[in-house]
Amino acid sequence: MRSAASAVALFLASAAAAPPAAPAAAPPAAQAAGPGIRIEFDARLHSRLVSTLDGAGVPLGPLSASETVVVGGAERADFALQG
Repeated sequence: MRSAASAVALFLASAAAAPPAAPAAAPPAAQAAGPGIRIEFDARLHSRLVSTLDGAGVPLGPLSASETVVVGGAERADFALQG
């Protein structure tokens, strides 16, 4: 019979070896493009840059909050896209 410690070690090793698949990316809620570059926005107005130099579109980083405000001492980073 396995000890609890060896069972935990086996679980952690298997979890590290096979990370879960990333969810499919949702299409951008809005975007703007120019020669070789596109900026995409999701429904929370997080943004990312995408290189289009190769024609395929290569994200240069993850979607993230590029703008924040402080309201009542709390930082707000999610804004709903409306309209």
